[in-house]
Amino acid sequence: AILGGLLVPDNATIKAAEERLKQISKIPRSTPAIIERASQSASPQVRQLAAVIARRKCVRHWGMVGEEEQTRIKGMLLHMIAHEPEHLVRRSVADLLSAIAKLALPVGQWPDLMQYLFECSQSQHGEHREAAILIFASLTDTIGDQLREHFKTLIGIFIGGMGDAAQPVRVASVRGVGALLQWLGTPEEVALGAQALPPLLNVAGQCITAGDEDTVMMAYETLIEVCSTSFEIVEGHLTILVKHMLQVGCAKGTADLAVRDKAMGLISELCASKAKLLKRKHLVPQILQAAFLLMAELEEDDDADPDEPQAYKMGSATLDSLAINLPSRSLVPELLTFVAANIASPDRGARRGAIMVMGTCAEGCAE
Repeated sequence: AILGGLLVPDNATIKAAEERLKQISKIPRSTPAIIERASQSASPQVRQLAAVIARRKCVRHWGMVGEEEQTRIKGMLLHMIAHEPEHLVRRSVADLLSAIAKLALPVGQWPDLMQYLFECSQSQHGEHREAAILIFASLTDTIGDQLREHFKTLIGIFIGGMGDAAQPVRVASVRGVGALLQWLGTPEEVALGAQALPPLLNVAGQCITAGDEDTVMMAYETLIEVCSTSFEIVEGHLTILVKHMLQVGCAKGTADLAVRDKAMGLISELCASKAKLLKRKHLVPQILQAAFLLMAELEEDDDADPDEPQAYKMGSATLDSLAINLPSRSLVPELLTFVAANIASPDRGARRGAIMVMGTCAEGCAE
């Protein structure tokens, strides 16, 4: 009745239910009762709400719940993961299970959980695979150091998940990779993490096509973080990483400006921190061509917000970063070639790009 009262369109009823819930959730023995509602209510809305409330308000009582009740709760959660038909409810149950597992696993209270999740991750049902990978991702993000013995298996699951036929499984696997990469330290672990880079880029490309900007941004933020803190993970795949980001950065009409800006932001950071390596791998000419193309791209809206991402700003930032970190002999010949070809162009964008490049030349390069 309390949970149902939170869902009715009446402020007085909601307020009364909130007050009653506030009192009940302070009592440790309320934890099993609320989780039972998540398992047994006929209403999907109530089941989801119960799972959310249990995670937010009741998990803190876990240590005060008796061992027998803990065992019963763990059984209910595993049953819900396997049998809950509603996607949003299953996601909330997965979050609740993760919250309890973060308390139970480190003290050896749930020894069979990992094996259960490994089996779920290989289920023929996509919803089971997604739930297992989401839980793995959540656990890895917070207690990853205690899961080191499972890293090889986990990276295999995440890599397999990024090639899954089900989009939700691929998205969950991107989250899992992002959580795992932050923990890799030994050469063996780094080698494992490096295997995830090509499929991560593939999923990002698929998500751009599908219009799933959030997942693309999550993947790119993971890559930016890895490039700045654990570059050895991406070094072996630097060429495909740069080519992917340049392709996305120049994908006018295909990728959203925010996504393109994030891609070129990674390129600019690489130009700042790894310019000499980019030169050794013969990637500088490709980066320059992309910067020229972006600097010549006109805004679609003349009244565009100046604080919003714009293609010419992306190109200019990339070129500036290269110019600061490479000697003039590496850049000026190509810069002057671009200027000569575009300064008298009938295309306004090309002329503007040429003028911007001339400004970079005037400011000078690293040497």
